[in-house]
Amino acid sequence: MRYNISQNDRGDVVDLICGKITNTKIYNNIFYVTSTGSSYVDAGSLLWNSNTFYGQHPAGEPADPAKSTADPLMVGPGTATSISNAGGYRLRAGSPALASGQIMTNPGSRDFFGGAVTAGCRPDRGAHQLTTTCAPGGGVVPRTGWSVRYVDSQETAAENGAATNAFDGNLSTIWHTKYTGGSDPAPHEIQINMGASYSVSGLRYLPRQDGGSGAANGRIGQYEVYVSTDGTNWGTAVATGTFANDASQKDVRFTAKTGQYLRLRAVSEVAGNPWTSAAEIYALN
Repeated sequence: MRYNISQNDRGDVVDLICGKITNTKIYNNIFYVTSTGSSYVDAGSLLWNSNTFYGQHPAGEPADPAKSTADPLMVGPGTATSISNAGGYRLRAGSPALASGQIMTNPGSRDFFGGAVTAGCRPDRGAHQLTTTCAPGGGVVPRTGWSVRYVDSQETAAENGAATNAFDGNLSTIWHTKYTGGSDPAPHEIQINMGASYSVSGLRYLPRQDGGSGAANGRIGQYEVYVSTDGTNWGTAVATGTFANDASQKDVRFTAKTGQYLRLRAVSEVAGNPWTSAAEIYALN
């Protein structure tokens, strides 16, 4: 369901009551929440990307690797009186929602108001496509064909810390290096076979999103990124640096390089511990 408007939802922003729902992906929506009594029920079981969450942030608000919490600058949210009088949900010039959505393979042809939608362009978030010039690229390389070519360490005894968790689309699972019976020392690395050759111009690292005292364990500090055509000859790093010590999404941009293999090397952990962890890793084009 795309380019729809739902107003006055009586507190239930998302409520899954029908049992197990699989392969549900929610992209490019704006959740404008004004009620302190609103809720998200089991929303974490869905896959979220490039959505805006503005206003109140009730418990259960899902993680989103490209989440925005900025005011989307709609004309008059909450003022619709009928399906034909919903102009308050149009975006205004200067909105951070403009051209910031995830590119969709089949986006449809029209937005809620009948405006044209163009395939292959970064869409505006929400039900209104105000942007008329195409904003190509900047999207995420498909991960359907991804596999682990090599990982130096993963925890499989005390928890499921398998390296494949870094691209399974589930933010509650993580890749975590070994710690049972002793920890493998840093640096650590994961090499990913993307299944096909892509022009890669960025890497997105999402640290683990769980709470508690160990939430920062394994959070990458210094990093190196490599792209290779054969998974053997890596050459020099396409990007190096140090990630900020927080749980937010980290995007690294570099000069585009074509290859089938992606390598993330964690040189250090933010607190100097020997571990590395990741909720999700993406390649950007």
